[in-house]
Amino acid sequence: MEISSSLHFMTPKLLRTLLIRRKREFKDRNAMILTLEYCLHDLQKSLQFDCLCGLPLLPVADGSFTSIDMKGVGERVYIARGDECGLLKDSITHQLVDCAIPEEVHRKLCYIAETDGTHISFLSCQLPEKLLVKLHPVEWQHAQQVRWTPGIHCQPSEDWLQLLRNYLKSYCDDLIMFSKWPIFRVGDDSLVQLPQKLNVIRNDGWSEKMYSLLVKVICLFLRHDLLLDHPKLECFVQSATARGVLNVFLAIALEPQKIEGIFIDASEGELHELRSFILKTKWFSEEQIDDTHIEIIKHLPIFESYKSRKLVSLSSAIKWLGPTGVSEDLLNDNFLRTESETEQVNMKRYLGMKEPTKV
Repeated sequence: MEISSSLHFMTPKLLRTLLIRRKREFKDRNAMILTLEYCLHDLQKSLQFDCLCGLPLLPVADGSFTSIDMKGVGERVYIARGDECGLLKDSITHQLVDCAIPEEVHRKLCYIAETDGTHISFLSCQLPEKLLVKLHPVEWQHAQQVRWTPGIHCQPSEDWLQLLRNYLKSYCDDLIMFSKWPIFRVGDDSLVQLPQKLNVIRNDGWSEKMYSLLVKVICLFLRHDLLLDHPKLECFVQSATARGVLNVFLAIALEPQKIEGIFIDASEGELHELRSFILKTKWFSEEQIDDTHIEIIKHLPIFESYKSRKLVSLSSAIKWLGPTGVSEDLLNDNFLRTESETEQVNMKRYLGMKEPTKV
């Protein structure tokens, strides 16, 4: 029996060779993707990727197809993982692999990207940062704080900003590279840069009076509903603790000696609330408060003079705790009132306050 030498079994290798050599075009997109899947069927770790170069079957997000090339040849083509496709599909559609490709094709292309031998690659943090100039109003670059109207005049939508935060959490260790852009939400209609000044705090369960006081000293609140859950965020945003609050006060005043002056608009009720918050035992027992924070506390005008009930700091003159068993008529403004035994104990133990010795 004679076998014709012009007949060949179709294999992925043969089909790749024919398509690369003849540059054949398909009219049907689904057929092209199915052909790509077959061409990648025998993909192995030992496969030399130069056998893929010139294969014109790589589907990109603008609906067209491009050829696979070796690294350094032509523009890079990026393959998205997770939410990355939604992040970039409106900005670099000609350089983004179609997100709707079959899972098996996506898996094989990811393997190719991992080898770093072709122009197919994963996103890096540098790319989204560079694309912000296309995706945001140009005047936003280097702006510390901007008014934000989602989706209007090239401004990002809420969904897009959340996609960016998800990406930063998953793939970006260094948040500093995004520090030129206001992408963190504070209040209802503002975005800020990564806060180098550290006067931004988490908006997490504040009482009405504490919230009002923090607003009056020009503290900004990071919205909890659009929060970036990133391990490095604590380097830029304060926690909703006594330590976080004290750090905010120091960031605003710049030095402890000027802290008292930032409370000029605070009410007595708000300052009383601040004292109750700061002197909670848990902050001290959890070792959140160090010597720097103790110094800040001593400059807060939250301590109540015994006779006049005026609120003062501990920095201007020596103050004593009112001794037990002594008539109030004998106590002047050199003595301080406390609202509870716990508060008195903490002021003695951690702030070094004393009662006068009885003679």
